[in-house]
Amino acid sequence: MKNLLVQGKCIFLAVIVLLLYGCPYESEVPLGQSANSNIDTALVGNWQSKIADQSESGFVSISPFNEKELLIVIWEEGKSRRDLYRAYTSSVGDQKFLNIQEIKAANEKRSWMFAAYSINGEELTIKIVEDKIFKDKNIASSTALNDFIKANLNSKDLYGGDNGTSMRLSRKKD
Repeated sequence: MKNLLVQGKCIFLAVIVLLLYGCPYESEVPLGQSANSNIDTALVGNWQSKIADQSESGFVSISPFNEKELLIVIWEEGKSRRDLYRAYTSSVGDQKFLNIQEIKAANEKRSWMFAAYSINGEELTIKIVEDKIFKDKNIASSTALNDFIKANLNSKDLYGGDNGTSMRLSRKKD
């Protein structure tokens, strides 16, 4: 999966993708509607991650896109390429999630990816919802997706099991 970063596929939080052993779950439907979302202002800002076995750092900038959605810009240190996403928050039980969609041309297929997140002081923890638990499932509505995730919130397989990805980002000091 490390080549995914180079290929530009499954790139939410490029620094996270470097660590993926599974692949993010991609859905035709989001967890909820953006009209029901509010911007979590604690997410807004610049974040940095340094991969332990890499010399490069990854950067994530999160800013308001509109009244309900966020713009996420991701890049690697020393690289000019930027990956752009729109996202908004949803809650499943007590867990906060980001509904994430890559910004692409209108004629390109766009799917939704999901990441559970929590913020503790100046640290953002992200857990990518991976496809492992969704094998042979055909979830066609936001309600069904929300119900499925809620029923599996405590399953480590929701985030890829033992090989799942959890990443901590620190608020970047300018």
